Amino acid sequence: MKAKLLILLPYLGVMAAAFYLLPLLMLDTGSAMLILLVATPLITLFCGVACGYRHGFGWQFAVMSVLLFVPTLAVFYNMTAWVYPVAYGVLALIGTAAGAACRRRSDR
Repeated sequence: MKAKLLILLPYLGVMAAAFYLLPLLMLDTGSAMLILLVATPLITLFCGVACGYRHGFGWQFAVMSVLLFVPTLAVFYNMTAWVYPVAYGVLALIGTAAGAACRRRSDR
């Protein structure tokens, strides 16, 4: 388990940077919506695809992405944003599944 988490560190580092640094760029409602609804989901999906392509499918990446985002609710948002960690976890799961599927297809 520890080895699997060490493999995920580069991807989780990118996700942590997105989750904790992008909210600092929120100046108004428009930029906040752009970050929450476009930038962060795309980064989550692409990190999931890269992780799934490189290491295969695993649920650990999705769980860790949710656990990384939850503290930002108290720091940058409020508790009405509870749906975002769930959505980002689902996107991470979809991304790892898509990456693993592409890996299997390219191995043929």
